[in-house]
Amino acid sequence: MPTLFPFPVDGTARCSCGNREYNAEKDPITTTPFIVYSSTTAKELAIQTMYCSACSNTHGRMGPDLGEYGVLNWNNKFGFSHQLLNQYTSLLTHSETPFNAYYHTVEDEYLNNQSPVSFCDDETFEHAWFLFIRLQQIQSSMRCSQCGENPKVVIADGVSISFPSHHRTETLRPPTLHNQAHACVQLPQKSAKLTGFGERRELRCKIYSALNAPTSEDRLRRLDVELNNLKVISVCSCHSLHSPVVGRWRR
Repeated sequence: MPTLFPFPVDGTARCSCGNREYNAEKDPITTTPFIVYSSTTAKELAIQTMYCSACSNTHGRMGPDLGEYGVLNWNNKFGFSHQLLNQYTSLLTHSETPFNAYYHTVEDEYLNNQSPVSFCDDETFEHAWFLFIRLQQIQSSMRCSQCGENPKVVIADGVSISFPSHHRTETLRPPTLHNQAHACVQLPQKSAKLTGFGERRELRCKIYSALNAPTSEDRLRRLDVELNNLKVISVCSCHSLHSPVVGRWRR
């Protein structure tokens, strides 16, 4: 459908207060500049608005929705193309692209294409995208053919989380960052009583010494000897645990 400029006032016109009633013959129509942000550049166009009698104290203006032109009318001063907003939705769902990364990518496109108007601030674009998402209707019913609408178990892959407060993220660190406080763990002073290998301090020291041998041949030779000693100790310990006690009770 070809776009006629300026964007005319039509049946979709409304004010931010929610009023849709207007008299096209009585209320004067004003043509003002209107900027449309796309994914590569901003277009300087125009829009028709009229005075809203329902909120006279705020000097509200009624303007068209512009949905039929593929534009989200933000405040009768600028809007966003559906292509720009849908593009981030696609990147978010397919590759979990962060919002800040996409915003700066669009900024780079504006610079490369020498846009006559700079891209809006990131906070405004974020509010516009969330508003656009609320207006959309999900076509998929998300209904399982076997379990119905309310399955007992749902397995989902991927998650997108918004952190509104700084205190939720100020302690986050990448897993590759070394932290001495988290790396060193102090064991309790009293531990459970060990049996078998745990009680043989001398054997433990010999095994540690074998592991630190200078050559692999020496390590394997010494470990073979100490592991054989460990087998002997383990067999003796198991035999003593299962052997009957003789002479414990006297008649």
